[in-house]
Amino acid sequence: MSTRRFISSSILMPLIACLTIAFICFGLYQREADQIKKSALDREARRSEIFAHFFEQDIRSVIQNLQQMVDGDGLQSWLQTGAQPDLNRALHRAWFFSHQNPDYDQVRYINEQGREVVRINWDGEIVPPDKLQNKADRPYFQKANALSRGQFYISALDLNAEDGQVEQPYKPMLRVATPVFDAAGKRRGIYIVNYLAGNSIDRLLKFTPQFQQRLRVLNPAGYWIHAAQPDQEWGFMLPERAGMTMAHTDPSLWTQISRMPQGQTSYGGSYFTWTRVVPGTIVTGPSDTVVADDAFLVIGSEISPTAWAAYFTDLREMFSVVAVVLLLLLLASWSFFSSRQQVRRQLDRFFVLTRDLVCVAGFDGYFKRLNPAWEKSLGYTTDELLAKPYMDFVHPDDLEKTKAESARLVQGGETISFENRFRCKDGSYRWLLWNARPQTDEQVIFASARDLTDRKRTEEQNQMLNDEIKLRAGQLEAANKELEAFSYSVSHDLRSPLRHIHGFVELLQASPAIQAEESSLRHMKVIIKATKEMGMLIDDLLDFSPHRTRRNASDESQHAGPARRGHSRA
Repeated sequence: MSTRRFISSSILMPLIACLTIAFICFGLYQREADQIKKSALDREARRSEIFAHFFEQDIRSVIQNLQQMVDGDGLQSWLQTGAQPDLNRALHRAWFFSHQNPDYDQVRYINEQGREVVRINWDGEIVPPDKLQNKADRPYFQKANALSRGQFYISALDLNAEDGQVEQPYKPMLRVATPVFDAAGKRRGIYIVNYLAGNSIDRLLKFTPQFQQRLRVLNPAGYWIHAAQPDQEWGFMLPERAGMTMAHTDPSLWTQISRMPQGQTSYGGSYFTWTRVVPGTIVTGPSDTVVADDAFLVIGSEISPTAWAAYFTDLREMFSVVAVVLLLLLLASWSFFSSRQQVRRQLDRFFVLTRDLVCVAGFDGYFKRLNPAWEKSLGYTTDELLAKPYMDFVHPDDLEKTKAESARLVQGGETISFENRFRCKDGSYRWLLWNARPQTDEQVIFASARDLTDRKRTEEQNQMLNDEIKLRAGQLEAANKELEAFSYSVSHDLRSPLRHIHGFVELLQASPAIQAEESSLRHMKVIIKATKEMGMLIDDLLDFSPHRTRRNASDESQHAGPARRGHSRA
């Protein structure tokens, strides 16, 4: 059951940890992504506002220049006098403004009948009188000529057309005009500037080259002035593009744009930010100061789905790497933790089952954990052993050695083994053989001790028996030496009289008197036989001695020789 529970926890806990890391990383990613999103959209909003401001400033500059040309003394003097020098001054003033502003395609004064009186082309050419045209039928003349003093007319932003044909290459144009009145207040025509609006659009593109592909410009009907693709532009002037309007392709987006002067919204994975340019509010003053064909122009910035996703590419990669690293660290930590847990479980099991004394001791000198074998072996309770420094239980004679070994372990040494004596509760001591290993990261020592007391007692008993055997052997050796001395003394003391007896008997046997008497000769033989038997007894006694030397044996042979030879002769 515990194994099954361990397997379940070993799977469930890493899974929960992985999900937690994923959740945290996702939360952090979302927070950072929201910051990036907010920052990007704020920049887009500011960019569209700046674009609108630049466009308004360009038109405002045209209006200011128009006012100066209308109010110039050259034109006003010519309106009164009709003199050529005054007209020349008016021409020069118009040429100056045209030369200073390359965005001016044409600068013209058209009289009240609609005929051009002054025309300066873009290249600075002053058009001669015979080339001047009548523009009375042009809508811009009719609308501007109907205005009151101080009012300005701004045409729709469109493409320049000549003789009903759109000029190639396309020339986006705005016509800005104001009525001309003489000193008497009589209407005398209009002053008009054909403004190259395409140059303004080009300047907006160059303002942020890295984002120029995002610029969008639309008219009030939703037609593209500047689009993502050039073939979508100018649908209101090019019949083949008549349906290419935002109102047709993205009606919901156009609905928002047409209702709100500025805003920001997402659609189809893109983000569109816009600000309106309202020509009627370009000049401060009465609300009818500027009369414009276009109620507004939309200056926008569009972030494509690809560009929008690119904002978060680095962030996604970074968090992917972070998540992978964290997961690897988690797996490594969990593997280490699991192995440590498994070791601890095995240690717990070992604590319970082993008969050895197993403990965990802290570097502070106190036991931290003890297995049940301690109580059985020493008689102390676990609480009693944990309450005191473990050095208090060491035999005084072993104290210095135990302190030295403990110091080695605290310093991070390898596994060591040593013996010492531990005091039991009854006052006796038991011999213990220690195997100890430090765990420096936890500031503890893992140790096991085997009880050597019985073995030590057996060794002491064996030593006592050996000492007793050595003592007995010494006594036996001393007895053997005494026996040897006794044997030598006997062989010496008994053989000497025996040799004399044997020698004298041989002399008597050689005596004629003895040889003549048979009984005496028989007696002599009995004596010789007795001496011979006596010599054999002495040899047997010497053979009984365990320390008989070769020299003694040799001496005995020499001593016994005459008797044996005599005996042989007898």
